[in-house]
Amino acid sequence: RRLRGAASSCQELSFRMPPHQDYVGCAYTCYVVRWTILLCLGLFGIPSVRAVNSVTGNQAVVAGGDLNTAAGDYSSVLGGYLNTAQWLYDSIQGGYGNTANAYAGAIGGGRYNYMDIAYATIGGGRINTATGFASVIAGGQYNFAEDSHSSVCGGTGNTARGMYSTVVGGNSNTAKGSGSVAMGQL
Repeated sequence: RRLRGAASSCQELSFRMPPHQDYVGCAYTCYVVRWTILLCLGLFGIPSVRAVNSVTGNQAVVAGGDLNTAAGDYSSVLGGYLNTAQWLYDSIQGGYGNTANAYAGAIGGGRYNYMDIAYATIGGGRINTATGFASVIAGGQYNFAEDSHSSVCGGTGNTARGMYSTVVGGNSNTAKGSGSVAMGQL
């Protein structure tokens, strides 16, 4: 069955479109609801099967990419692959395999980044984890922001463990005390 208002080169394979649901986009400006597979004609008319995105949150949106999920109310995933915005007001801009799993969390991009507490933010990088309230990881890899208002600016394998602690960068640094700063080690 063809989708209303969709490009004529796409055909929906499963036509499950309940009313009052948010629509998500796939390539070629076709629109579907929930888990759906589209058969689209790509460049030069070559058919391709595309697995698209899931929107289950109230007024949530997935703007593009594949296999992304916006499950929280007012949550958003702008693109990428296998990203999940799980809670109210969560936002993921792109990347691969990122998960925002608490109130008003944000992940800019990267791969396999995870936050699970309110107001935490991860700018990018890979395999970074923010578990402290309002914590921030700007980038890098294998970094942890574990306590309230803690931050890691970058580097590899750094941990901000104390409240209001900061790791500026480097490798394998830990800021343990409240308000402490660690940096530098190569």
